[in-house]
Amino acid sequence: SWKVTDLLSGYGWIVIDGDTPILLGLKGFRRGLSLLQAEFDILLWAMECLISDSMTNVGFTTDCSKLIYILDNPSDWHTFAVELQHFKLLKLSFYSFFVRFILRCNNVCADCLAKKARA
Repeated sequence: SWKVTDLLSGYGWIVIDGDTPILLGLKGFRRGLSLLQAEFDILLWAMECLISDSMTNVGFTTDCSKLIYILDNPSDWHTFAVELQHFKLLKLSFYSFFVRFILRCNNVCADCLAKKARA
């Protein structure tokens, strides 16, 4: 959850096994320069959390299609070079890994966590 007028961004993620939530994370963090940077930061933070919890056979979904594009076309995004390098290093820790796009209406739980964290 990111607003240009707020000092904080809200980060939220949830791990679901079937239909059952088994782990979640939320935090308020100083607002970055853009919504896209916040989307990248939350992916990296979620990856770090799952690695530290030894959950390395997971898939990620996001409602940010531009983030998917950056991950698929890293050479086009020099402004995210540091984040992309961090992503590559974290990705090495996963046994199975993917990032897929989902519609925002299918991402309600994580979005709700992020809004609560920003508040």
